Amino acid sequence: MSGKQVFQIETKELLEDLGTSFKGLTSQEAEKRLLENGKNKLAEDKKRPLILKFFDQFKDFMVIVLLGAAVIAFIAAFLENKPEEYFEGVLIIAIVVINAILGVLQEAKAEEALASIKKMSHPNATVLRDGKEIIIDVEDLVVGDIVVLQAGDYMPADVRIIESINL
Repeated sequence: MSGKQVFQIETKELLEDLGTSFKGLTSQEAEKRLLENGKNKLAEDKKRPLILKFFDQFKDFMVIVLLGAAVIAFIAAFLENKPEEYFEGVLIIAIVVINAILGVLQEAKAEEALASIKKMSHPNATVLRDGKEIIIDVEDLVVGDIVVLQAGDYMPADVRIIESINL
């Protein structure tokens, strides 16, 4: 492409640069581009190990305050030489650990719910392939696809509008 921005290039020139036409790509060309460029989706982050999620629960300010209180309770029990008062420190630490476990469980449930919602809401796009309108999975869009949008359609990717009526 020339040094111009995509929106500044004439439509016919842009179609030539992208190796497509008003009839869309051929199925073979679309498959080739999909293999070369990959799916039309955002890269997903690697899942953090469970142990790191557990330790993340201890970064909260109130948890740090509680751990400080537990340390103070241990020091006070030690200085006063009263072993029965170690119970307060142990109780505070037990509460913090239980809270961290519950936090990790809640986070795992939320991630599962989000994953199932993503699977359920699998958007499609109407494109021109081999001169015909077909419906494909949004992840299968490739550079050079001609996307056909109707009122209320989901915008499946960055697109250049080449023709519109009452937009």
